[in-house]
This record gives sequence, C-alpha cells and structure tokens, in this order.
Amino acid sequence: MRALVFEGPGKLAYRDVPVPRCGPDEVLFKVLKASICNSSDYHIYEGTTDWKPARTVPHVFGHEQCGRIVEVGEDIEGFAVGDRIAFSCALGAFAEYNVVNPRRTMGMVKLPRDVSDEEGSLMEMLGGTLIQCVHPAGIVPGERALIVGQGPMGLVMTQLARIYGAGKVVATDLNENRLTKAKELGADMALNASRLSGAEMVGEIKPFVGEVDVAIVAVDTDESPDKSCLKLAIECLRERGRLTGLSSLERVLQDGADREFVLKAYGKSLRMARSLEDVYPSDRGEEFRIQCDLFARAVDWIRGGRLDLKSLITHRVAFDDIEETLKLCKLRPAEAIKAVVEPPGG
Repeated sequence: MRALVFEGPGKLAYRDVPVPRCGPDEVLFKVLKASICNSSDYHIYEGTTDWKPARTVPHVFGHEQCGRIVEVGEDIEGFAVGDRIAFSCALGAFAEYNVVNPRRTMGMVKLPRDVSDEEGSLMEMLGGTLIQCVHPAGIVPGERALIVGQGPMGLVMTQLARIYGAGKVVATDLNENRLTKAKELGADMALNASRLSGAEMVGEIKPFVGEVDVAIVAVDTDESPDKSCLKLAIECLRERGRLTGLSSLERVLQDGADREFVLKAYGKSLRMARSLEDVYPSDRGEEFRIQCDLFARAVDWIRGGRLDLKSLITHRVAFDDIEETLKLCKLRPAEAIKAVVEPPGG
C-alpha cells in the first residue's frame, strides 16, 4: 500500500509498505479520510515531539483518521467488518490502511450515516479536548470559562464549554479569523492578543464576566507578544478557580514563566491539572467504556448541531500535498484552521 513515511526530522517520503497485519485484539481498517494535526504532526516532523511512539524511525506519519473496518481480530467485541469508526488516536493515518487496538485509544465509536468521514477524522481531537480537558474540568451550568487560544483544539473546547453549560465563554487568540470563528461557535467575547496586552485583556474580561471559574490554556507555544497566556489565565481566575490545558502546557510555562505569576497562582489556591477531576477509574476496561460513551455523546452533539467540526475545515488536500499543507497549517495560521486529506485510493 502507499503511505507517507517519517524517516527522520524534516524527512517525509512516499513509500510502498506492507498492509498492517491484524492481531487478535486489533481491527484493520481502510482509511476513508485523514486530517493534519497543526501542532503534534509538526513537532513530529521537526523532531521535537515528546510522544515516544512518534519518535520511532521510520513510521507511517499522521494520527487523525476515520476508517471502515475490513478485518477484526478474534478477541474484538462490539465492532465488525463494515463499521465506520472514529477514535483517538493511532499513528499511521496517512496510508491506505491502518490497524488499531481499540483499548489503546482514548475512545472509539461507530459512526452513523449522517456523520461524515471528514467529521470522523476530526473527532480525533476529542481525545485531547473532551476526554482529557473539558470533561474532567467539571464545568457546572452557569460557570464562566476562559479559553486561551482558538486553534482547532481551542475552537472545539469553546463549543464543549458551552455544551457543558458554561454561562459565559471568553476566547482569546492572535488571529482574527479564528476569533471570528470562535464567536460563530458560541464565544461571548473574543479578544485579539496580538493587539491587546495581557493586562489590557484582563481589563476587558473582568468588567464583562467578572472572574472566571475555569481557564483552559489551549495553545502549543506562547506566541503572544508579552508571553501572557498563563498570566492571563491566572489573573482572570477566581479564588480556588480551576486551570487546565493541553499536554503542551509545559512548553507554554517555559515560554512565559516568572516568579510573580507562579506566586499569584499559589496565593489564589488554584487547582491546576491536565485532567482536573479524577473521573476515570483505574480499571482500563471501565475507563475505556466511559471514554467510548463520551465519544458516543459527541456523535449526538454533532448530529444535533451542537458540536460543529465541519466548519473548522479550511483546506481539503490531495495525499501528495501533505507536507506542504502541514507547513501551511503551522506557519500561516491566519489562513488555515483545519486541513483534511484524501487518502491514496480514496
């Protein structure tokens, strides 16, 4: 089969590789649509990822995908040949076929006819947004939420905050096109961090919503002129407020850390964690069941129009254009939000 293979930092090559073998606890599927992860795929490409499996050389590139099952292992329950599936996540998306062990994902779901293959590939983002951030954040109806960063993940979390009942949602970003999209998707206030300092944004936010209950830092690196992403979140949170964010938060801290805002967080008794509430049991089988249930709820939100993934798509590209489009998504965010890839033989 044809695949895009990562052969080292900055080195991608189209190769003919064997179709993966399906093990007893795996499903083999034909890739129907794939999409580019603006952040993780680029870090893998440049060789700076912290994700150990993605540092393997060589490997089939990409991890956002939707597929139709063509073979199931003997130990698989709940999925069958012919099912269209979405999940988060597995390397190997940019190829004709891929294989995955469902229990090693953060949730897998069968897709109904009225959820498209494109939407299915973008559902991979629910692992980092719904499963790891918003659901454990324990948003109570009426609470106020701040989402710092409106890239694809931030735009999904802006919608999820609304779905979970947030009374007011404030969005910030550096790019006006993404702020416009945030307003379309439910943000009450959208502030441009390329035009306003962190202090100026605090001055806008607090009179509008007061202090927020939950702040989510949804950025890969802090590119604000005054390195204010975390400072903004901490300044806007109430006493004993809750701070969470993507797994890249450590990079953000390195970019913008200083003693003053760390002490402020300490003084406010903020709760800070990648997953704020202990909502998943230690038993992997039960954890997987809950995660699959959350993916199923997301399917209902998509079908009901509450979670809009399709409008995030700004580019639809051929398989041969992945590397060029990856650079576009990372380096020209004013033009690109999300790119969907047509797999080989699609």
